[in-house]
Amino acid sequence: MNKPPRTPVPTAATFLWLCASVCFLQTAIADSPAEPPLLRGKWVLNDDSDEPKDAFKGKMRKSRYPVPQKPTNNRNPSIYDGAQANYWETIRGGKERKSIKDLTRLGAAYPLVTANSLAISVVESGYDFVYDDVLPRLVKPNPSGRTFSAKGDELVEDTFGFTLAYWDKQVLVLETDPPSGGKIVEKIKMLNDDKLEYSIRVKSRVLKEPVAIRRIFDKSK
Repeated sequence: MNKPPRTPVPTAATFLWLCASVCFLQTAIADSPAEPPLLRGKWVLNDDSDEPKDAFKGKMRKSRYPVPQKPTNNRNPSIYDGAQANYWETIRGGKERKSIKDLTRLGAAYPLVTANSLAISVVESGYDFVYDDVLPRLVKPNPSGRTFSAKGDELVEDTFGFTLAYWDKQVLVLETDPPSGGKIVEKIKMLNDDKLEYSIRVKSRVLKEPVAIRRIFDKSK
């Protein structure tokens, strides 16, 4: 009569491997990026925010600077294109922008540093940002973090330029190369359930030096 097969007894090495696996999973969960609904909602500028005119005072060069144009090599046309083009056309249709105090010369950074409201909704590919109820923007966090592929599929191209979005722990980072040069780095994070911090660092040819500005938004009730 054949004896039933013996059930293998876990060795010490196997036990240690299982413990290490559990610890790794717990750490991965703890370090995972914030869930999308945390950013979702309508946000209104708080009085504790930096004042744009003060932040850029004395930092603007005298030369003129054009506002962003619609990309000529847009690989992924979307519903955002028309609304963004209309926004910039409205800006362009105003007075001549020669004054060194005119913040519209910041181009793509202008709505980021001046918006009084921000609406964030979750879409299939990431987030839908809307500044001051008029300017939409698609943000697609790259699951691989701050990495670039040969195809560049992780980038969003629109009137803001080429934007790479990724999570740095609990901070959503947006790195943008505007059409007219320079660099814009945005960092968005929750301070608590009802308060959001939006930090922006602008490097531009119209600026004598990079400028950082911190904006605080309260959740609209």
